[in-house]
Amino acid sequence: MKRLFVLLLLLMMSIVVTVNAQFSPLVVVMNGDLYTWSGDANEAVAIYTACDTEERIVSDVALNANDGRIAFLTEPAAVTQAVTEFGAQGPIPTNMVICDGIGTTIVAGQPDNFSFFDSDVRDVAVIRTLPTWSPTGDALAWTTFNLESGLMFLDILNADGTVTSTRIELPQAMGPAAPPFITWGNAGIYMFHATLDEETFAFIELVFLFNAEGTLIAESQLPATDETRFVYDKFIVNDNGNEYVGMLYSDGVWELFNPITGEAINANGVGELYDPSGNSDISLLLTLDEVQQYVWTAKNDTGIIIDINGNNVAVPGVFPNSTELSSTGQWVFQLFDGLYFWSMTASGYINGTEPVTTGFSALAWSGAEWRIHRSR
Repeated sequence: MKRLFVLLLLLMMSIVVTVNAQFSPLVVVMNGDLYTWSGDANEAVAIYTACDTEERIVSDVALNANDGRIAFLTEPAAVTQAVTEFGAQGPIPTNMVICDGIGTTIVAGQPDNFSFFDSDVRDVAVIRTLPTWSPTGDALAWTTFNLESGLMFLDILNADGTVTSTRIELPQAMGPAAPPFITWGNAGIYMFHATLDEETFAFIELVFLFNAEGTLIAESQLPATDETRFVYDKFIVNDNGNEYVGMLYSDGVWELFNPITGEAINANGVGELYDPSGNSDISLLLTLDEVQQYVWTAKNDTGIIIDINGNNVAVPGVFPNSTELSSTGQWVFQLFDGLYFWSMTASGYINGTEPVTTGFSALAWSGAEWRIHRSR
């Protein structure tokens, strides 16, 4: 009955038709495996056999928009066993995998003397973060924490297959030691790290900017916040030809932070997820509602899209890794019972996606980017 209700809601947004899409498929992580969806309303998701791996996938998927390769993290079998049998928690050892649409390659694995969660042997393992592709698509970067040595590194897989590894030293993290999150923009590799002020115990978030060779070129601190107003989420955002850290605050206001100068300004607009190829006829605006849940609103060149009842075409409560745009104007998002799609001419439920609600899941489809949208 719930699914019927949602389908009726989507039908009011648009007319359901068969979509015979000729573009790269949607990639879905469900139950530790990769699936794809063609964009055809009559087809269900299918196992991505070309990217099959014996290990469980435990991360989002980093899509290379230039050539279609995807990178992700897998969990070594011994770690899966430890998690299943003993409830091992916190940052876990992972392998870095790239799939080129033909097969998979582990580009960064575990030490030969690997051990984890063994009471008789010290941990000898490596923890990694979700990778990020360079804007040109010829390099891949991630951060690494070596459990045995206690050292952290920024690793860059270069086009020639070599790896540049740069030691990084950070203030004590909030919580268990883990490699910091990074994302690669046009200005360089952004690294984010949260810590506490040693004297006031106030929350501090640092931003480091590295170049393509792994050299640190800037370090700054995000504006101070407290429990009444804090950064709810952040993305790399372009505005008038300049690149910033776009910060969505808990009050719904967007600000733009320059990691080189350390200055923040009001964005005077909201974040807009769009396809830079120009082939998509829709984009998505991201805001927060009064209970601080995400709200995604569809728009096109004429403005916010209105359904037949005069309401905005919008979906609340969907996390950023649970929504995606295709390069041909389809929008996919996760609701309480699976994935749904919407476009200017079609909408409906994607069959076979029920498992996205039973555990970790993620989506990847196009090289969508962020910019600031200002109302006319």
